[in-house]
Amino acid sequence: RGYNYRKIWGWTPENDPLEQWIVSLTMHEVGHTIGLRHNFTASYLWGPKEIHDVSITGDSTIASIMDYDPINIAPPGMKQGKYFPTVPGEYDRWAIEFGYSPELSDQERAELLALSILPPYTYGTDGDTMSSPGRNIDPRAKRYDMSSDVVTYTADRFIVLDNKIAELNEIFSDEGESKNDFADTFYSLVRDKGRFMDAVSRQVGGVYVTKLVNGQDSVNAYEPVPYEKQKAAMNLIINKFLANGAWTFDPAILKNLQREKRATGYSSTGNEDPQLHEMVTGMQARVLAALLHPAVMTRLVDSAQYGNTYMPEEVLSDLFNGLFVRNEDPDTFKRNIQSAYVDGLISAFKEDSEYDEISKAAVFTSLTKIQDFTKGNFRDSETKSHYQYLNWKVTNFLDGKVFTLLEGK
Repeated sequence: RGYNYRKIWGWTPENDPLEQWIVSLTMHEVGHTIGLRHNFTASYLWGPKEIHDVSITGDSTIASIMDYDPINIAPPGMKQGKYFPTVPGEYDRWAIEFGYSPELSDQERAELLALSILPPYTYGTDGDTMSSPGRNIDPRAKRYDMSSDVVTYTADRFIVLDNKIAELNEIFSDEGESKNDFADTFYSLVRDKGRFMDAVSRQVGGVYVTKLVNGQDSVNAYEPVPYEKQKAAMNLIINKFLANGAWTFDPAILKNLQREKRATGYSSTGNEDPQLHEMVTGMQARVLAALLHPAVMTRLVDSAQYGNTYMPEEVLSDLFNGLFVRNEDPDTFKRNIQSAYVDGLISAFKEDSEYDEISKAAVFTSLTKIQDFTKGNFRDSETKSHYQYLNWKVTNFLDGKVFTLLEGK
């Protein structure tokens, strides 16, 4: 892994991703030995530009070495900063000072604890993290995200990933070497898109959580993610992750994604060809599962009572407008996710559904819009067949046959 960091991203003696990764990993494990728990909000320390500026960050790209941080890569046109932190962060020093300073006075203890509501000291550990869709509520507590603006950072990261994928043939060109590292790196870079977009999806319906006590009155315990941030997240998901043409690959790369066959690693099916649609649809479906999860839909409604204005009706309208575009012939990747999306909407009405009635009404409206859309005249034969199939699904649902269709899913 460390070797690949150098090979893929480059290195100098002054800025070496391998050395920084080893130091960062070592500090993380030492942190555990002295009692530090994971802190997955630590990546929110710097903005998406500041994080690449060593004059601002110094040797620490995150507030705590107890986060799970991805390698930090600057986008084109910006000077590369630190790849990984190489010194403890502000949170680490604060927690260690509190835990290991002998004989703190009551005033010193109170002064240290009062810092807990400030950005460098926010805390979200394993039980707080937004991991699987629908789990927990604070999008800052997320593994493998980066910066206080994950939408902008992710948009920049997609450019970085696309550029690097285009360079793979040149990077892995040593004569006599197998295609294994080439293939592994390709899949790793593509999966990074899904990992970063996971973090973006958690902005929708997210609620910031600040652990506080009486007297810390300058902040609230719960604050919905601002409307503008939720909309920016949705726009990035639609335009860079679900859109027609979002997933295009160089055939010269795809034809050489060959992994070595080893005694302990044979596929049970023997199917070693690049299965791109399964990979892409799986990543897209995970993001949609987060957006459509009944806990998220209900939270959008509940949090409207204390500030949220991005409601299920608008969320689903945005998704419909992004997924179903007039005069567009959807490519095979988009057809797959359109079909999965329809299935996800229909499943909201299963007998054991946990959706609230407000969300069900929004889902129903979206299904009727899809039914109307798929009745249209489509010149492309594959597009016509695809939309006839989706119309059949929705019509069967509206005719009361939905749960027969969903058996076995």
